[in-house]
Amino acid sequence: MAKLTLSVCKAYKNSGRFRIHKENTSKHWKHYFVEDYFDDGDWKFSSEWVNPIKAQLLKRKIVHRMIWQCDYCDRQFEVLGRKNSKFECPYCDE
Repeated sequence: MAKLTLSVCKAYKNSGRFRIHKENTSKHWKHYFVEDYFDDGDWKFSSEWVNPIKAQLLKRKIVHRMIWQCDYCDRQFEVLGRKNSKFECPYCDE
């Protein structure tokens, strides 16, 4: 099981649908991630509150959904990965 970080942002502690936060409250860091279960191939979206130091570390590990095209076989495939990374084509051996 791996946690793939999608976003790290500030939010009110009592935020949610049909909830109004109190005035003069401060925002706290929230970590949004996807848990990858390799056995079943299921993805589960979750979130958790984190402290400011851990939030800065998690910001560096944010993954993005990108569509890549292979130079050799000209097929497109979708990957979850960090920016400026190189990916191997799942369809060809090169």
